[in-house]
Amino acid sequence: MSDRYNLDKLAAQTAIARWFGDEGNLAHEIQKKPLDDQLLKRWLVSWMVARIAPIPKREDLRWFLNEVAKPALISTHPTDYELVETLCKQALDKGILRGRPTSLMSKFAFSCRPATFAPYDKYARGALRDFGHKIPDHGYALYMQAFIAEKAKIIERLHNLGITPSKLPYRGKIMEDALFEMRVVDKRLMLYSGFPPERMARDFSPTDFRLVHKR
Repeated sequence: MSDRYNLDKLAAQTAIARWFGDEGNLAHEIQKKPLDDQLLKRWLVSWMVARIAPIPKREDLRWFLNEVAKPALISTHPTDYELVETLCKQALDKGILRGRPTSLMSKFAFSCRPATFAPYDKYARGALRDFGHKIPDHGYALYMQAFIAEKAKIIERLHNLGITPSKLPYRGKIMEDALFEMRVVDKRLMLYSGFPPERMARDFSPTDFRLVHKR
């Protein structure tokens, strides 16, 4: 098999394994109930964004995510990607977050609506820029427009190669197509831009995708 095929398959397996792990589990919890202290902490740690959410401001952040961000994200039009930028500005204006919170807010948007929003990632952004897309730092709306444009090309290639959720059951579970498409593109863009494949491969064991034959 070619190196590109191997990377395509790695991206697919990682997307599926992560969804049936912390990514999906946390998303389901956040969609079903308000964040409490423990869920917020678990989410921040899992997504590695705790450093931009100071502990003294965690209670304010929890309120903001529950009362402002989540209702807005759930009710917005599917292509209103500028909402993430708006929420970032509101959180900064209120002194709840510091620095550039695009990564945190986009990941929360993903947790609320994983088939609509993709996490803002520096590796994926680098790949999109290499493909010719002009994306300013923390320009999430333009990031998502470029992401969706490249998604069509990547998914068409994967389908032609037979890399689909139905061909990659994870411990007997099959990921929904819409979710798979969003997550595999994210992982594949990361690999395009130099994310170490061996590091990505740590997220699953090859036996996780072994077909189970019923007797």
